[in-house]
Parts: sequence; C-alpha cells; structure tokens
Amino acid sequence: VINGGKIVSPHFIKRIYSEDKVVVYKRKLTQKEQIFSENTSKTMQNMLFSVVSKGGGKYAKVDGYDIIGGKTGTAQKYENGKIAQGKYIASFIGFAPYDSPEYLVYVLIDEPKGAYYGGVVAAPVASEIFSEIFEMNNYKNITNNKENCFVLESFIGMSLTSSASKVSSLNLQYLTQGEGEYVTGQIPAPGVSVEEGDLVLLIFE
Repeated sequence: VINGGKIVSPHFIKRIYSEDKVVVYKRKLTQKEQIFSENTSKTMQNMLFSVVSKGGGKYAKVDGYDIIGGKTGTAQKYENGKIAQGKYIASFIGFAPYDSPEYLVYVLIDEPKGAYYGGVVAAPVASEIFSEIFEMNNYKNITNNKENCFVLESFIGMSLTSSASKVSSLNLQYLTQGEGEYVTGQIPAPGVSVEEGDLVLLIFE
C-alpha cells in the first residue's frame, strides 16, 4: 500500500555472517510485481499521514516530528463462534517517514483492560517505539506548530451531554466508553498538554 504499489515478501534475515565475518547467506530480492499505481500508493501515504497528524491515530505522534503515517484498529474477539463480550484486540500499524517509508511498526494489544480503542491503547506504544527509532538513526527534528497547545481540564463527574459539549468547544475530538451516567475517567488525564484536534476518551462506568 505504501511502497509504490509493489508486492513484497516479508522477511526477517538479510544476511548471515560466520564467526570470521564472512557472508554465508544473503537474501536474494526478486523483482517486485506492480499491483497498483504509484499514484494510488502516494494517495494512501498522504491519507494515512492525516490519520496520525490530525485523526484518530494522533497518539502515535512523536513530539517534534511530523513524519508518521498509520492506521488504528479496534476489533471484537470471538469465542465459540460468538462475539465475546468485553474482549477486544487494540492495534496500530504505522510507518515513517510517511512520504518515503523506511520503518514499519505494528502494535497489537490482546484484551486490554479499561480503554480498548486502538488509537488510545496501541498508538501511544507505537509512538514510544518510533521515538527510539528516530533517536537511534539520528533523525532531524521536524518542529511541530505548538501554538494550539493547552492543558486539558477534567471532565470527570460531567454527564455525556455536558462533557461532549465541553470537549467539542475546545476543538477536540472524543470517543465514549461504557454506559454510566457520568464521566468516571478520561484519556488523556487532566493536566496533560494537548492540542486542537486531539482525541479524548470519555469513560462512563
């Protein structure tokens, strides 16, 4: 999807060296088959960048860098052919740099406790991994515009109507979890720095 529209066979080993540093195995790369156009691939790169830069995958962002694309995932689990109540798989798959991909990160969390949305649970883990990748490979900082940052207030104790209205008035997005009458928890927590367009999870239990 993001490599120019060509099929690629996943692999783990590129070379194997002997004790005296002689290459004893080198993976041979075969010609990749073009299955859709480079233009379509470029469109997908830009769309997936938007998911992280201003969509549901914003918690995968690394402070100071605007080069990650990706997609969140939240799936119900099945047991004995039926949906297992309260059991989910939260995931996030991302790549960087989005316009010339070099690294792919996939995070899957099986049956997370509490919050279970991929954008809230798995994306922050991907952010930590990408941060380490950028540091190890000496990536230059690409400074984000921080003019729209502010400290998040508490919505705990508010009703669904009141909390949703307040979140929207701050130019934030929101998701709800649970069926209680009042907010009992929120992610990010009160006091955390956020910026306009960020996603807030309101928990009702």
